[in-house]
Amino acid sequence: LLDFLGRCERGSSEQYLALLVLNNVSIPGENKRPIAIDYGGASFLSRLLCSDPSCHLVAIVLVNLTFADAELRSELCAPSSPVQLVEAPAYA
Repeated sequence: LLDFLGRCERGSSEQYLALLVLNNVSIPGENKRPIAIDYGGASFLSRLLCSDPSCHLVAIVLVNLTFADAELRSELCAPSSPVQLVEAPAYA
């Protein structure tokens, strides 16, 4: 899904649909770490949000990935993390 999303044109209906699916998949607790860390989703989505700050669905997916998982949130927001995330989106 992340690979497909990377190939989607910015603002396209395909990007929107892929983000909606990713949003739903990112809600269950057992999916958060694999998507965010193992598949590089947090890194990919944070770069996507930087390139298109108007894309509210990207921010929502990032919030869903960190919601109710304090350990994952701390790991992603740590200064040593390769993911450039800050605490604020985690609590939006």
